[in-house]
Amino acid sequence: MPISPPVAASIMSAATSPTVDLNVPLLLTVLDGLNHGLILATPEGRSLFVNHSARGLLSARDGIALRQGRLIGMSRRDTDRLHSGLRDVISGRVVRSCVQLSRLDGRRPILASISATQRSDPGRVMQRVATIVLRDCDAEAAIDADALAEAYRLTRRESDVAALVASGTDPLGAARALEVGVGTVRNHLKRVFDKMGVSKQSQLASRAYAIAGGPK
Repeated sequence: MPISPPVAASIMSAATSPTVDLNVPLLLTVLDGLNHGLILATPEGRSLFVNHSARGLLSARDGIALRQGRLIGMSRRDTDRLHSGLRDVISGRVVRSCVQLSRLDGRRPILASISATQRSDPGRVMQRVATIVLRDCDAEAAIDADALAEAYRLTRRESDVAALVASGTDPLGAARALEVGVGTVRNHLKRVFDKMGVSKQSQLASRAYAIAGGPK
């Protein structure tokens, strides 16, 4: 059964928290049911966990693939940016990295949002790894930014930010998509939360999809 966007947002938040225990079978089942691709990887780009959606992208070599056990992009440039993002977040140089992975068929790129987490292995030893959330913009249900603007009296830019964040994009990814600074996105998002009377991404997603009549 598909997981609704608001619930998925809550689960994704838990999956990208500072610690994730993959020894819990129920957690693995839930992560496998997410519409977003989810990968846990080492600094070298070796995958430790891949959910169902991510496996589909990897097997189709759709923006991202595996070569000799390591994650790669469809170009040397994308591969270098992906591996650099993994190293940066795992080393602690940055909190989060967002990489656009080009697709060979000309569709919009896959957005890879990378953050660090602690993984518990079967021996209960904690290991610092990267969580990669993959968003296929072409496959997601569209949220009507105009309807959001009308319903909550949002400005054009506020509604654009709201639609992106409601569909699962983090502020850094929204900033890249809109070609503005991440500080600008956070300022818009604060006003969106105030106008919509919410305080969490999952609540924003719930209201946005309610206006759209649910995910298509």
